[in-house]
Amino acid sequence: LSSQPLLAAFAASLRGVLAGDEKQLREYFRLATSGTEAQWQLDLTPIDDEVARAVERVTITGHAGKVATIEVREAGGDRSMLQVR
Repeated sequence: LSSQPLLAAFAASLRGVLAGDEKQLREYFRLATSGTEAQWQLDLTPIDDEVARAVERVTITGHAGKVATIEVREAGGDRSMLQVR
């Protein structure tokens, strides 16, 4: 992953969110939160310029302590959505 910053950032976003590891997330992203504990959103904006050329933002939504969705918005306009059950 060290030779592929985009994949490393994506993997870090998944691992960091699912493990609740804020430190790991901050290595790759600027974090912004909104909502309440009952219904929350976490926006991750890439810090690295190379990653930012490919990924505009990763948005995670959830409720209480559970992740509901992980959405990756690519810089070119495409998006991917992962629902966590």
